[in-house]
Amino acid sequence: AVQAELAGEDSAAAAGKDVVSVAVRRVKDLIEKCGPDFLPMRAFVEQFEGGLHMNRVRVLTRFLEAFLDAEEPFACSASFEDAIMLLRSRYRGDANAVVHYAHAHSRLARRSALVLKMLDEVNARDATDAAPCLDAVRRLMKLESASRAGYKEVSYRAGYKE
Repeated sequence: AVQAELAGEDSAAAAGKDVVSVAVRRVKDLIEKCGPDFLPMRAFVEQFEGGLHMNRVRVLTRFLEAFLDAEEPFACSASFEDAIMLLRSRYRGDANAVVHYAHAHSRLARRSALVLKMLDEVNARDATDAAPCLDAVRRLMKLESASRAGYKEVSYRAGYKE
């Protein structure tokens, strides 16, 4: 039976289908047949929906969004103090979140260098085919127009990718 499954996956790959996508579909079907006890596995399996390519795209997108979540308040504020006030109003009662974002912003140069490498990966993997990744790249493009020179290279590179 296992040999037949493997042969089926090999023929799917030969037909141009992603083997991982075929396997995900089969596992999801099994989860549905086995009942609610196996539903927690569904979230794990869905990470690979669309194959390994889409999983890579989702991971890259999450990293870009984390950078944006930290930097957009600073990019859109006239000063560091204004950004802190914005974060304080956004995260009332959670001083740790404000400190976390301020600390992340203090490392803008290092984080921007990492984002530039991620943008190279986004381009190499054609990740902007996925709408969430394209949205994140567009948000990166807007950083320069909203702010000072600290985001210029990231914004330029994001614009170059689209």
